[in-house]
Amino acid sequence: MTLFYLFSMMTMFTAQGKDLDSRVGVGVNNWFASQAAVSFRYALPVSVPEQETQVEAVVGFSTDPSSPSALTVGGRALYAVVVEDNLNVFAGGGAGFLMLNGTGALRLQPAMEFQYFFMGLDNLSFTAGVGMNVDIGKGNNKVELTSSMLGGLHYWF
Repeated sequence: MTLFYLFSMMTMFTAQGKDLDSRVGVGVNNWFASQAAVSFRYALPVSVPEQETQVEAVVGFSTDPSSPSALTVGGRALYAVVVEDNLNVFAGGGAGFLMLNGTGALRLQPAMEFQYFFMGLDNLSFTAGVGMNVDIGKGNNKVELTSSMLGGLHYWF
């Protein structure tokens, strides 16, 4: 009987996912490339609250004399396959240009990303993820598995 009451209490309330529709997130991202980049995200307005779609642009560079050709420019599209109160799980992909070993390369990146919000920090999201980097360029053709535990953070306005 106790299990019946416990189950009833658990199903009485439904969880509402983190609604970021039409909001802009500004932060940093070292997930698209190993170099930190400024990141701008926009959550597309979707009529269904259980869905979340985001687009992202990243730009990063370095003026360090030891790596004078460090540059990252790219974009990603992410679609949430799981939307919870403090966690969104995205499947998506990205494409961009980066400098690798002193020469330019096109990077394609299919990936899964986890966007999580700590309790009490409703406007600050942290990201982690796993995916593949497919690099195409002179002397840079490679495919590698990549992951990041703290791949970025965004403040949502």
